[in-house]
Amino acid sequence: MRSRVFAWVSGAGLWLSRKGFFMQTRRGFTLIEVLVVVAIIALLISILIPSLNRSREQARRMACAGNEHQIMLAALMYAERDRDGIYIYREGSGGGDGMRLLYPKYLRDFRVVVCPSTKNVVRRPDDLLDNADSADDSTGGHSYEMRTWMWTAYDFNGFKPKPETFYNPTTSKWETREPIKSLKNVKRPYGMLLFGDADDDPPANKPDGINNWPDAYNNHGADGANIAYCDGHAEFNRTGRKLMLSFLTGYYYPSLPSALAQSIYAKCNVQYNSSTKTFKW
Repeated sequence: MRSRVFAWVSGAGLWLSRKGFFMQTRRGFTLIEVLVVVAIIALLISILIPSLNRSREQARRMACAGNEHQIMLAALMYAERDRDGIYIYREGSGGGDGMRLLYPKYLRDFRVVVCPSTKNVVRRPDDLLDNADSADDSTGGHSYEMRTWMWTAYDFNGFKPKPETFYNPTTSKWETREPIKSLKNVKRPYGMLLFGDADDDPPANKPDGINNWPDAYNNHGADGANIAYCDGHAEFNRTGRKLMLSFLTGYYYPSLPSALAQSIYAKCNVQYNSSTKTFKW
C-alpha cells in the first residue's frame, strides 16, 4: 500500500513539474547588480532633492507673502484711525522700520512679522523696533522693512514728491519732511509698495551686499523679494524689472552703488540721469 502511495505522489510531482507548477530555486543578486541599483537610487535622489527644496522655498515664499498681507491689513486699520490717514509712522532705530505701533491692537502674533525662510526671532515688543540684519540673524528683530515715505530728491517719471507737514505721534511733534504714504496722498494703491522683505545696508560680515536689492543673505536670497502694496495685496517680485518698477512707482529709490546701478537700470529698461536725479521708464 505504501509503495503505491509513494508511486502515485512521485508521479503527481513529476506531472506538476512538467506543467510548470514547481519553480526552480533563484540565485541571489550579484554585487554588480546591487551596485547598479544603488547608483540608480542615488541618481534619483540627487534629481529629486533640489526639486523638493525649491518646492519648500516656494511654500515659504507664499507664507511670507501671507505675513506681509496681514501686516498691510493692520496698517490699513491703523490708517483708518489716524488723523492724517498715515499707514504707519517711522519708529525705532536704523531706518525707522519699527512696527511696534501696530502691536498688539492690530497685530497680536509675533510670528506674523517673521519670514519663515529666515532665522529671525521676535521675543518681545522691543524686537519690533527694527528688522534683523540678515536672514541668519537670530539676535532679535523682525523680517520686514518699511517703505513708508516718498523720496523728495528724485523725479519719478515726471513726478517729484514734495515735503509735507504732519503730526508724528511717535515724537509728539509736528514735522515737515518727506511725505509719508497715507490714504490721502496715495492715488494708486495697487502699485504703491509699503512693506517688503528686509534689505538694509550690508552687515559687516557681508561687505559685497547691496542695500535695497536682493542678495544671497536676504530673506529669499538673490531671486527676489516679497512686496506688500497699499491696497492690501502682497506678491513675490523677481529680481529685475518688476522689482525695480515696484520701487520706482512707489516713489522709492533702491540705493544701489552708482556703477552697478547703471547696469541694472539698463537691464530693466530704466533711464536714470544722475545729474538731475530723474528716472524714466
